[in-house]
Amino acid sequence: MARQTLQHKPRSQAREWLQAGLTAWAKVLDNGSAELKARLAPPLRHRKADTDLVGIRDEEELAKLPIEEREGFKTLSEDYDRLLTKAMRSR
Repeated sequence: MARQTLQHKPRSQAREWLQAGLTAWAKVLDNGSAELKARLAPPLRHRKADTDLVGIRDEEELAKLPIEEREGFKTLSEDYDRLLTKAMRSR
């Protein structure tokens, strides 16, 4: 149990950082200049392919997490997908 708690903290912090980035990018997409909007899709695509994030994106890896964390990362991934789709449309 202690090991799981120790592992939870870095994942929780990672989710908070990723969520903060997503929130900032969403604001740019909603309110930014056309130039800024055009620059948004590449970093969002990178997040989808970044091998460092496979542990919080891959279904097999997510299945190893406690349900609350799993659902949080799934939701975050879905939010990134929606924002990427929106960014691609605004190009």
